[in-house]
Amino acid sequence: MPPQVLLGLWLLAAVARASSSGSGVAPDKPITSIGGYWNVPDVERGRPLPIDLKLTVYYYDPYWHLLWGGEDGAVGYLPTRPPALPIKSGELVRVRGTVVPEAGLDARTLDVQVLSADAVPKPIAADGRIGQAESLNARWVRVDGYVCSQSESDGSHLQLNILADGRMVTTRVLVASDETVPLLLDARVRVKGVYVASRDSSGRYQGISLWVPGPREIAKLGSMADDPRFALPRTPILRIASAPQGAWVHISGEVRGRETARSVTLRDDSGQVTIDSEQPGPIQIGDFVEAIGRRTGEGIRTTLGDPVFRIVPRGAGSGQSASGGPGQPAGELRLAEQVMDLPPEKAAEGHPVVLQGVVTWSNPAADFFYLQDSSGGVAVSYPDRAKIPQGGMLGAGVGASALGPAAPEVRASRLTTLGATDLPVPDQVTLEQALTGTEESRCVEMSGYVRQATLEGKWLRLDLTTSTGEFSAYLAPSSGVPRLAGALVRVTGVCSTIAASQHRVAGIRLWLPGADAIQVEEPAPANPFDAPRRTIAGLRQFMAFHRIESRERISGVVLKAVPGSYFYLQDHDAGLLVYTFDPRRLSPGEEVEAVGLPGRDDSRLVLRDAVGRRMGTGVLPVPLRLGDPNRVIPDADGRLVRVEARLNEIIPDPNFWRLEFQAGRTLFEARLDRVGRRQPPAPGSLV
Repeated sequence: MPPQVLLGLWLLAAVARASSSGSGVAPDKPITSIGGYWNVPDVERGRPLPIDLKLTVYYYDPYWHLLWGGEDGAVGYLPTRPPALPIKSGELVRVRGTVVPEAGLDARTLDVQVLSADAVPKPIAADGRIGQAESLNARWVRVDGYVCSQSESDGSHLQLNILADGRMVTTRVLVASDETVPLLLDARVRVKGVYVASRDSSGRYQGISLWVPGPREIAKLGSMADDPRFALPRTPILRIASAPQGAWVHISGEVRGRETARSVTLRDDSGQVTIDSEQPGPIQIGDFVEAIGRRTGEGIRTTLGDPVFRIVPRGAGSGQSASGGPGQPAGELRLAEQVMDLPPEKAAEGHPVVLQGVVTWSNPAADFFYLQDSSGGVAVSYPDRAKIPQGGMLGAGVGASALGPAAPEVRASRLTTLGATDLPVPDQVTLEQALTGTEESRCVEMSGYVRQATLEGKWLRLDLTTSTGEFSAYLAPSSGVPRLAGALVRVTGVCSTIAASQHRVAGIRLWLPGADAIQVEEPAPANPFDAPRRTIAGLRQFMAFHRIESRERISGVVLKAVPGSYFYLQDHDAGLLVYTFDPRRLSPGEEVEAVGLPGRDDSRLVLRDAVGRRMGTGVLPVPLRLGDPNRVIPDADGRLVRVEARLNEIIPDPNFWRLEFQAGRTLFEARLDRVGRRQPPAPGSLV
């Protein structure tokens, strides 16, 4: 028996025992049910106990010693041991004698009487419900699907991987010595067997197996090539939602996304859909495929259940064509992703756009809103604010592409509200992911510490800090927003990039629909200096291997400070850059304690959004002497250092001088703040 089967059966037995009802079996009373077998107390499981059990045998395997069956509506698994029991799958039997529960049923201590040779109940049709493990587990079921692979585990067992309801079902078929092994690869089959959902050690369902007592329980229905469902009229992807729930739908399109054994994203001239499926095979991005499945879901979550895909050769009369590639509009743009993919010069040309999706954010004070479809999100502007749909409504818009402040957008000339629908599930993203621009105009969820909440025009602005930087969240002013400064919160809204020159991303803002989009994960501390204390060296060592999502407290001597911006602290032989918005002035040589969020600025360790307090007056540390500035010393980051070099050039800046030095063949740069009348040395000076 394969090791993975042994592990699965061990977990199955453990779960069966834990989930059985009843209070156990008294030593003087026989075991009369499957539940009673599993409820024998631990102290009794190692000794012989009487058993008198009627059982319909769903599956019995004399080679791997497996037995599933049912009695009086209850079903389950029973362990067996060699020699083989005198029973067959399908029989109703009465088992009497003794059994050692921890060892399993033993033919040498049992008397077996066959009461009926054909007692298996009518199978439960698993079509459309293959994932309902709680109701199907250990039941006799019927599964329809495609055989994606076939192999022989040994001389008595055939393994089929069957695609059913978009899930891969591992099917093990018992083959007797006088039975012919059927050839089923790529066939559409109907199989009857015992449904077994495997679990991990925590009890969560992981996979589905079907245990089939013989080839006789497999009926070949046809193949993918002659499946009559592929002869259904093709439905444009945008019109899938018009089909009745559960109805079979036939679509085709170009593969725009592929997660192997998880999902396929198809696009045609009308729209795009992502379909969950574990179907294996050589489907790749750019292939043209057709798919059949049952219509399921609502709004932008409309998709196909129980899907099957097959590749269609280009030019094979598909009747459908994929939409034009990025930056090359072909007629109307019908997806948010198509608009967002336009290069700036193309977006400004005003290409016609027809979109349908869910409104993820709108506000009466704004002349724009965000709409998200199955491909992504996009900002839509409309001059008549009173006609902009509310968030959570399914809307359709007609208009033209335009170049927004940071990304392409749509200027709508006509809007239609189609009814209420579910909002999309927000993507959980980090600030680093948001800054890439891939989440632009999408509904996202981000976490951070609230630094402050201020009014900015007609909006309430929350400034939040993460371990890698800051972002802002905007919402309408509301009395429902609690005092949040210092709290760790999770916010849900639409991601919008703040553009710098040449449409580069300079920052991130989230548009929140209301106060209920803010979830407090950790309230602000009464005293921030109650945070755990670490040395700077200890923090550096810990952060080399871990990620800290909580505030930390450090202390040291101030080396340099710019009020409201940053200061450097050094503690013995370790230094650290500390970012702060605190406007109080700190002086070099002061001993300071700081509390902030550890993070990264590129590769260097920093402390963000810190608050500091003076602890007294100290002494500046002895500077570390650098012999060769070209030699990188990671431990010197943030420390006071000394180097001898010649000043080559002074480059003026409104707030400081940029000084270019040379030591040997190494050029490096330093900055000198403009303070009072202090002037830098003359170029050519050796300092």
